[in-house]
Amino acid sequence: MEMVERRFSWLAVVTIVLVSISVYTCSFLAGVALGRALERRNNLHPSSINGAVDDDTEYSVLPGRRSSSSSWRMGKKVGPWGGSGGWHDFGIGGRSSRSSPVLPRQLNSIVLYHSRGAIHSLYYDYYIQLQPQQQGRGGGGHDELKLVKNGPWGQKYSFDSIAVRETIKLSDDEQLIAMEGTFGHFRDVVEPVITSLTFRTNAGRTYGPYGGGESGSGTPFSVPAEEGRIIVGFWGRAGWLLDSIGVYVRRER
Repeated sequence: MEMVERRFSWLAVVTIVLVSISVYTCSFLAGVALGRALERRNNLHPSSINGAVDDDTEYSVLPGRRSSSSSWRMGKKVGPWGGSGGWHDFGIGGRSSRSSPVLPRQLNSIVLYHSRGAIHSLYYDYYIQLQPQQQGRGGGGHDELKLVKNGPWGQKYSFDSIAVRETIKLSDDEQLIAMEGTFGHFRDVVEPVITSLTFRTNAGRTYGPYGGGESGSGTPFSVPAEEGRIIVGFWGRAGWLLDSIGVYVRRER
């Protein structure tokens, strides 16, 4: 009798463990399937976006300010390039009925996770100029900057990839003046994604290319800033990967 009870006890433990593992596995697979379904919900057929331009947004140089004067319209959005998948729109926020999106003063750093064939994640931060009343006592007459973080967008290690982290830290007088890249297909993803990125600065430095696959693969794009302008931020869509990307451009101060 005691032998039977022990055998029953071990069987119960094994059954509980197996049931727990099965439930966890099913939940994980369901989450992956749901994520991919969300990524594809707006696009049942493959499509790509190649350089549409949206220049109708009014940007403010200082937080909380808005003006109908054309002098405030100092920036524009260019792009995006890539596909229409993903489930997160990203970009510079701050739009409300009383304020315009605050245009960055300059980029500070960019962090990418990439593998051979795709950009998995994008993070960047930038400086905005504070209003005089936000600077506190003794702050008048001086440019005081606030660091704003944006991202990360995408998933660092999606598709079981061993993604490589790259950090670009710009110096105080270094400005981004061009971005290049490619978009195309990655593994079993239906929609095109960003497959490589390269950045160029006014200091003559080139960062990248990051990502990329076989030579000649993907559709290339290039975003050189017009003379007297600089790139100060990024916008687009992301899900498991970086699906599309565009830039914010402003006059160089």
